[in-house]
Amino acid sequence: MFGTALPQFEQLEDDPAVGRTPPVVAGTDLLTGDVVRITTQGRPIVIAFYAHWCPHCQAEVADLTEWLESNELPAGVDFYAVSVLEDPTRGNHPPEKWLRDEGWQHPVIADTPALSIVDAFGLQSVPYLVAINAENEVVLRYAGSVGSADLAEFFESLLGSPS
Repeated sequence: MFGTALPQFEQLEDDPAVGRTPPVVAGTDLLTGDVVRITTQGRPIVIAFYAHWCPHCQAEVADLTEWLESNELPAGVDFYAVSVLEDPTRGNHPPEKWLRDEGWQHPVIADTPALSIVDAFGLQSVPYLVAINAENEVVLRYAGSVGSADLAEFFESLLGSPS
């Protein structure tokens, strides 16, 4: 991990992470085996954090996958996922099988056993989304399910964010 960790996420309004530079994290894509470095590279990105055993995460992944099949990811936005809080004694393990079964098509890396990515992004619950603009500034952090009805608005807010 490179960079400074974001403060813990506590509320959507007046989030102290907005406008800050997020940390850069890297790992091996659970679905392809490729090395993935999560950073903007001059393009806006969304990072989704999911736990394989979380029923809200399971619903969110199903909704998002279905929405993306019908609507496609907006042009110019890169999408990543981080598998967090892995627990082999709980459902949908291993997470890569669950995501493949759902038809997930985006890079996904696993957090470390020490939860370094969770800590770096200030995660307190899942599902959790972080939107980062092309200037590499946090635009929005959102805890909870966005739901398919609000996904278009979520992506529009990212693309329409001030530069």
